[in-house]
Amino acid sequence: TVLVGALVSSVAVFPCGYGVHLLRRDMQCKKDMLTVLENFDLDEADCTFPEDREFILRTVTEWYGSSGSFITFVQTTLREELAQQLQSNQVSAFYYFFPCLPVISVALDFLIGFIKAGIPAPWEVSFVISVVVGFGLWVSMATALLLNACHVFSAPCSSWIWDAAKT
Repeated sequence: TVLVGALVSSVAVFPCGYGVHLLRRDMQCKKDMLTVLENFDLDEADCTFPEDREFILRTVTEWYGSSGSFITFVQTTLREELAQQLQSNQVSAFYYFFPCLPVISVALDFLIGFIKAGIPAPWEVSFVISVVVGFGLWVSMATALLLNACHVFSAPCSSWIWDAAKT
């Protein structure tokens, strides 16, 4: 039965690993975007149709005065603004709390059972504190650690095997 439990747990956790891998890729794409903006050159921009390129160059000249001013804006001001937003790495508190909802709902179901069974109030309170608050804090901290680790270790490895192991 322990082997069956381990197999079921492994199958259940596999999609989470893939989700973490996708999160690492997304964070690496954001870092790559900053590098691309730092090395941006309007003369290297490709367009499918020549008239699109002419329209873009004409519009950039109208709005920024020259293509050089636009390139400077993209390489400095725009890149710095985006870098500040990406470096903050802030996530809504809801995303830290969301993974706790299934366990909290089961714990509240147990609590209702305890109340109906006449379990003493101090035991009920200790159950709520230990499961709901304790588990909630643990999952929130684990989620924060996961997000920060994905940010720090976002760079891909030399082979897909090492990349999967890193995830």
